[in-house]
Amino acid sequence: MEILIASFFCLTPNAITYEVLIGTPIVLLSGLFGNPAFLKPLINIAQWVIPMTTPIAYLTGSKSSFYWPAYICSLLIWISLITLLVKKINQLARKKGELNLI
Repeated sequence: MEILIASFFCLTPNAITYEVLIGTPIVLLSGLFGNPAFLKPLINIAQWVIPMTTPIAYLTGSKSSFYWPAYICSLLIWISLITLLVKKINQLARKKGELNLI
């Protein structure tokens, strides 16, 4: 996940501003700070998109939200996004000759 997010941060001079806007919801929905009752439905959906959710559930002993197929699916989504978007970003950077693309 960080490879994809970091690649976008290299393209903009306002990266520090965007890091908080992207990172906070990801950490909250991954269940790192616990799983409050009102977040349970969102975490059940987020486990299909955020790969950190399943390992955090395993480490905290939360067996109710521990689901391997969701983990594998989220990994495949992020790996495909990383390969496609980083290739495109590299092509744009080579074409323009600098990293300030945005």
